[in-house]
Amino acid sequence: MTSEALGGAWPLSLRQADPHGRGEAAVPDGTEKSARPARVQAVQYLRMSTERQVYSTAYQAERIARYAAECGFEITKTFADEGRSGLTLRGRPALQQMLSEVLSGKAGFQAILVYDVSRWGRFQDSDESAHYEFLCRKANIAVHYCAELFDNDGSVTASLLKHLKRVMAGEYSRELSSRIFASQARLARMGYRVGGRAPLGLRRLLLDSANSPKTILEEGEHKFLRSDKIVLVPGPDDEIETVRLIFALASEGKTDRHIARELDRRNIGPPRTDRWSPYTIGAIVRNEIYIGTLIYNKRSYKLKGAVKPNPRSEWIRHENHLIPLIDKDLFQRAQLTRRQPAPSFDRAGLLHELKHLLSKYGYLSLSLIRRESPIKSADWFREYFGSLRAAYAALDYDPGAGRNIPHRKRSELAALMNRTQTALRREGAVVERPDAGPVLVVDGKVRLGVLLSWCQPATRHCARHTRLLKNLKADLVVIKLPKHMGSYFLCPTDAFPEKGELRIGPTTLERLSAYQMAHLQQAYARILAFRSNAGQAGG
Repeated sequence: MTSEALGGAWPLSLRQADPHGRGEAAVPDGTEKSARPARVQAVQYLRMSTERQVYSTAYQAERIARYAAECGFEITKTFADEGRSGLTLRGRPALQQMLSEVLSGKAGFQAILVYDVSRWGRFQDSDESAHYEFLCRKANIAVHYCAELFDNDGSVTASLLKHLKRVMAGEYSRELSSRIFASQARLARMGYRVGGRAPLGLRRLLLDSANSPKTILEEGEHKFLRSDKIVLVPGPDDEIETVRLIFALASEGKTDRHIARELDRRNIGPPRTDRWSPYTIGAIVRNEIYIGTLIYNKRSYKLKGAVKPNPRSEWIRHENHLIPLIDKDLFQRAQLTRRQPAPSFDRAGLLHELKHLLSKYGYLSLSLIRRESPIKSADWFREYFGSLRAAYAALDYDPGAGRNIPHRKRSELAALMNRTQTALRREGAVVERPDAGPVLVVDGKVRLGVLLSWCQPATRHCARHTRLLKNLKADLVVIKLPKHMGSYFLCPTDAFPEKGELRIGPTTLERLSAYQMAHLQQAYARILAFRSNAGQAGG
């Protein structure tokens, strides 16, 4: 309750200027003007949460100006938060700036004038309001509530009244929130749209008090009359087709990320951004509004608190109210693909997957694991190993060393040379290595080059071998392939193109299938066949 409500301001004897709010007595009549104290430098803080509020910032400023004139303050600056909620400090830049100046120790004022306690804030924790005032008082800057019926002079009475006012200010917001929710819930049960943008493929239709259509509300437009209502109706045909395409892809088991990429590939733009995101796709696929069901109160965001999901028992559902954009069978199929149980792993299973990837690609990374294995989250590694790096250590894999590609190539090539020699000798061949190059001489007659096909995981194509082949004097070449493309190639060097570059990939495997081998043990038989064919050709 303000002083105006009781018929006017308090007597000047309680309001004479004192920057610390101690309420000194009025200057006695007859005192010379030169003896009057200098006017105290002060700032005013104004706040209005909505444009419909009774106490506008202009009204607050007028009352504060009258208080300042009566009590000897000179207002040097105004801090105003217009259209700002008083529930939190966040979102109130003027109050934040004022407190920043107070805490800097360089504020050019000795007092802060506020209309009443509620304008300082409707904090749900009254101690938060007191804390901000304490910061000002600690800096020797007093806060004056100009329309309250008490002086903020630090007395027990003032402290009790001030605390009561703070609690009442917070309680007002709680009661208002409850009333607004009850009103919105009633509208939702009647099938009206309560707040928020229209989902993709739908538009907001404004109805008058008689439920007659008025107009389609565009993005950012709001109803003006309280008697008006809003319902959702089908939107543009192209958006409806996009919604149906999303559900069709989802029903085929496509992931949100895959669907987003597919829409971008088809140049189908999202409604408000440049590119589709998996989050947007997931929200669309889960939204029952596309089968005509309105759902309200799935989540709560009250009094500027955190968003929290509500239990299903508190949801307000209105089924078969809207014109459905897709049929229920398609919606259910899309949901079933998402309800498949996620794969479960234990320590051994995780290590098995890592070993498989390492043998297949020659390196490990989180992006590779997510892309090429059923393990989609690093949480599994944190649960069993503490971290992904610790899981690498369990395999004796050093990701840092794995980045040294030339070193890895040399190491793998040396290992391949040794395996090839061993396999040929087991089959009865005489194998010699004339120098340090990647060439073996078999039975003193056939020169066998040994190469690696280095795979690029993103495309699964293999690197060219230009540098090695330029100086490679060999009759045949054995090539080690990544496991996902087979095992080995054994082919004559004249099978390579003129440029000496043989690019082996999914599109060339069929053409070169005659050269493939499953094991190195098959190499010697093919070398003998090559010698025989070469001898016949030479003869």
